Amino acid sequence: MGGANDISKNEANIGLKHLGKFVNRRQNTNIMNVTGLHRHDMMETSCVNKEIEVFNRKLHTMGKTADKIQANLSRNGFTLLGLHLNISGKEDGSTDMGKHKKLMARKEETPTILKWEENQKDPTQKEAK
Repeated sequence: MGGANDISKNEANIGLKHLGKFVNRRQNTNIMNVTGLHRHDMMETSCVNKEIEVFNRKLHTMGKTADKIQANLSRNGFTLLGLHLNISGKEDGSTDMGKHKKLMARKEETPTILKWEENQKDPTQKEAK
């Protein structure tokens, strides 16, 4: 879990490296990578927003190891200061995530059937000495 604060500290490459390792170690887990959000509390041309753009490009080219969600939230999805999401932004973001049916779909798998033991102990009874 990371965000624009982590990207702004010039740690984007470190984050991408750790993210790649995390995804590769969890081959049987559904993982969503959400792109970094634009910082509306800073100018469009700020070095932080440029670094977020670079991070998002690199995240997109990381490969097909995880699904990527492009966070396209407008300014009205953020609080007055422009850094944190407001209720509308959170709803829009969760709607975007919910649209990824591949990740949200239930998998029909055969349950594992365990052998039944007839002589099971009652865990509430104390053993006699």
